[in-house]
Amino acid sequence: MKKVLVICGTGIATSTVVIEKLKEWLDKEQLNEHVTLHQANVQDAINKANEYDFMISTTIVPESLQEKAIDGVPLLAGTGEEDVYEKIKHRMK
Repeated sequence: MKKVLVICGTGIATSTVVIEKLKEWLDKEQLNEHVTLHQANVQDAINKANEYDFMISTTIVPESLQEKAIDGVPLLAGTGEEDVYEKIKHRMK
């Protein structure tokens, strides 16, 4: 089971939108039983990074987190979503 942290600047607004999109996609792909989604702001992500397999972010992440982070902005914009989903699938292997 992969633990995924979805982060935004405040841990409330855009991360909520992304989590809902991810839940729909995971259900459609029949992957929802392989992932647990959690939500946080950037500061929480810095403190808890080691607890998660990877992160999906809608904000700029510090350099120390960049290796673990996938840019989630395309999920908000509605363009480039498939790229994000492919990156998620790759991280789940």
